[in-house]
Amino acid sequence: MRLNLKIISEEKTVPALITLFEEAIPSSLVQLGKHFRFVFDADARHFLELTRNMNYGKKKLLHPIFPRTITMGRLILIDLKPFPGPIKDIIRELLVKIHSALVYDTVVIIPKCKSIFVTYLSMHNSVTRFQQLSKLLEIFYEVLSLGIPLTYRAIYYRDQQLFQSSDKASSLVSSIAENFDVKETELNIYKTSSTLITGDVFVKHVPRPYVIGENFKEELEVKRNIPFVTILVLEKASVMYPVLSLLEKRKWINYLIISSRGYRDSHLIDYLSWLTQLSISFKLFVCTDPNIHGMNIYCDIKKVFKNCQRLLFSINELDARYRMMDGNSVAAQLGTNLLLKNKDLTNTEKEELKQLLVQRTKLELDQIPNIYYKIIAQMESLAPEVIDTI
Repeated sequence: MRLNLKIISEEKTVPALITLFEEAIPSSLVQLGKHFRFVFDADARHFLELTRNMNYGKKKLLHPIFPRTITMGRLILIDLKPFPGPIKDIIRELLVKIHSALVYDTVVIIPKCKSIFVTYLSMHNSVTRFQQLSKLLEIFYEVLSLGIPLTYRAIYYRDQQLFQSSDKASSLVSSIAENFDVKETELNIYKTSSTLITGDVFVKHVPRPYVIGENFKEELEVKRNIPFVTILVLEKASVMYPVLSLLEKRKWINYLIISSRGYRDSHLIDYLSWLTQLSISFKLFVCTDPNIHGMNIYCDIKKVFKNCQRLLFSINELDARYRMMDGNSVAAQLGTNLLLKNKDLTNTEKEELKQLLVQRTKLELDQIPNIYYKIIAQMESLAPEVIDTI
């Protein structure tokens, strides 16, 4: 199908665009959320009759029984006001190429305007592929407009059912970047890195298997004259970049972030042991998954650092759709042993562990809505003296 590109003047409003579409295409419009509309042609009217009284929510892009052979369309609104000039060009190019690759017959762009509108009309296309790329567009917009980067794993957790696996999400982002000549970093999407050094910030990602290499020793030598006032240990690498970005925006100074890749073994404790050799005072925060596995990591760290503080996030903060029952008897026994034998836990931590044992729920840190902001808020409340308030 040949791509038909239409440039609409800035004076055209959204109603004018809708009128344009209705004049060009026999269609019915169904409102599916604040920014999205699906356009169905005349062949789909029997489907609309069947679903006229159904509740279309923002999260429900397509009904499961939607026939794959019916012509469908989408109008996407992306606000460009927060973007600098070069990013506007990237987004515009990205939208055009993605949608033309999906065999669009019409792409409508409003140049030099606060928004871009794109409509999609295609026959016999993959519904899943369409939804995946549309979701990625939303994510690209979010990370670019808010300036908070994400990892591939974090993208996967935005919609596990849609992306199917972290590798699938990674593959989609990488293929878009490669085929459209856009770097992932330009879209604010990152793979986890072994080491990052930026300004007065030092970030280390614990490798597996654990090895302290010569490069790391050299990095420590470079940084040895800077006292780490605050140290944050993250169980999940996928939350590292957003937390780092927020700390930099809040002008925190002299802090260290350590990410452990989310597995429990001796590697993290071995790695942290070098902190005991530093003749400096620091605050140590530990942020792990709110589950038995995460609590066990925290307890291991607390054996070495008695005064470390755990950033607590309750079960109630996790969206119910992300909760999974953990039927692992080993995990349950591990939690029971922690509760009985560990004397370092506070009463609050013991109550949380009891709740985890009763509900047997498996929770993931990077599935908590706005987890990045919550981590920073807790650190700010516990260590206000390290904040530069200017």
